[in-house]
This record gives sequence, structure tokens and C-alpha cells, in this order.
Amino acid sequence: MAKTKTWRGKTGGTRGMQLTLIRWFRHIDTRWILPLTALWVLGSVLFMRKERRAAWHYWRRRQHKKPLAACLAVWQQFFAMSHVVLDRFAAYAGQHFQVHTDDRDDIMQRVQHGEEGFIILSSHVGNQELAGYCTKSVKPLRIVVFLSDTPTVNSERERLFENNRLHYLPIEPDGSHIFDMHQALQQGEGLSIHGDRMFSDSRSLKTELLGAEASFPEGPFRIAAAERVPVVTMFMLRTGHNRYELRIRSLSRPEDETLNTKQLAQALLERYAHEMEQVLLVRPEQWFNFFEFWTE
Repeated sequence: MAKTKTWRGKTGGTRGMQLTLIRWFRHIDTRWILPLTALWVLGSVLFMRKERRAAWHYWRRRQHKKPLAACLAVWQQFFAMSHVVLDRFAAYAGQHFQVHTDDRDDIMQRVQHGEEGFIILSSHVGNQELAGYCTKSVKPLRIVVFLSDTPTVNSERERLFENNRLHYLPIEPDGSHIFDMHQALQQGEGLSIHGDRMFSDSRSLKTELLGAEASFPEGPFRIAAAERVPVVTMFMLRTGHNRYELRIRSLSRPEDETLNTKQLAQALLERYAHEMEQVLLVRPEQWFNFFEFWTE
């Protein structure tokens, strides 16, 4: 699938620019650099053609905006992305955020204190990375990632994650990380996996999202189905300056015990897509998959 190659897994900017941002945010608020943010958004909208086209299709086809409204929405979406990126660097600099946790059934309390492992299926909606900086895990939690970002971002992430009992579990080209994931779950630990990023060589599952068929990576859902551990979704949504809502929901399993692993993976995907859809109805501008996500 060629569309999946548009994501490179790296934060923009040089090492010097990223370190400068961190130094600035040790002394100033992110709002002080809004003029620079506006220039970045202008450049992104004008020159990131594939990303702009994907955003346009998202607003026109999936959110059903009229042309002028879709143009405005694309700008708002890029601005929302810029704020999320700046908040990440502000966290590296030591700034704090107000986080309201929406966990109706105390799901995280139960899985964090249970004996068995658990899986968090996250996404590129909102600011998932910031959730790891703002919440401390009771159990060791393994973050399944591609270590393909810049050295500055990788080192800052690791530093903040370790403060909260979060640790990298790198995705290896030979697939050996699958055994590490299995071992972590068997030891009663947690895994956090993105469930919404396809790559050119990935197997996929398909389900409906916002009224059209979309492809999702098979791996996260197949692992969740095979391990038979509790699965939750987590969305970190920006609600204002330095304010976020952490939305946590449980993905209940079908009552039919005769389902095989593939069927159960499909059922978990459909529940995951439903939770993502509910979030996008409230915060549609925080959709940050800037590639042609839908199969149409």
C-alpha cells in the first residue's frame, strides 16, 4: 500500500531547532511563539502537498464539510498539530499540564492492580505521547515503538517515560519483538501499541470508520486476541492551553467463546474503531494521520 509510506516516523526540525525549543520553554510559555507557529502552519499547508490533500479528503469525505469550511478546517487541523508538538517539547522542558481523566469504570485502576497483563491500544488522535509524561504507571508498561525519531526526541521521551515506569520496547526488523511482547504480558506487565498506523509491508484488517472502509494493522489486534488479556483504549485530547482530557475505555470481548483468533481480532478492531469514531465526533481537528487513511 503506497499510501502508508508517507509517514516517516520523525519529528520535524533539526537537532539545533529542537534543543532551542526545549531551552525556550524552560523560561517562556508556548503562547509566546504563536507567530512562529503560524509561519510553520503556513509553510506546512502550502508545501506538504500529500498531507494537505489527505486532510482535505478527511474533511470533505469523512466530516462532510463544504469546500470553504473544509479549507478552514485544514488550517485548524494543522494548527492543532502544531500545538500538540509544542506541548511535547514543553513537557521535555519541565512544564506541567492539567489533565482530567475520563475513566468511568476505573478501568486503569483494575488492570494496573490485576495479576494479568493488559494492552493499551492507542492512536494518532490527540497527544498520546503526552499521556505517558503526565501519568505514572503502577505496573511496568512497555511502549511498542519504532525508534526512528530524532536522537533529541528519543532521549527526552526515554527520560520522561522512565520517571513514570514506562519503557521502550523497540520494533525489530526480524520480528523478535513479538517474543518480548509475549513475555511482558506473561509477567503481568502492560503494553501500549498504536492501532492505527499501516506500513507498506504490514498485514491489514479492514473495518468501517466514519462511514467508509479503512485499513488498520493486523498485528496489534491479533496479539490482543491471541493473548486474551484485558484491552483498553486511551485518547489524550487537547481541550485548551496546557489542558487535556485523558479518555479511557475498555474494549469488551464478544461473549461467543467459539471465535478463533482472527475473528476475535476483527471484533476488537471494530470496537476500537467505534471508540475512535466517538472521539472524532467531538475533536475532529485532532486527527493526525496525514495520509490517505481510507481505502477509497
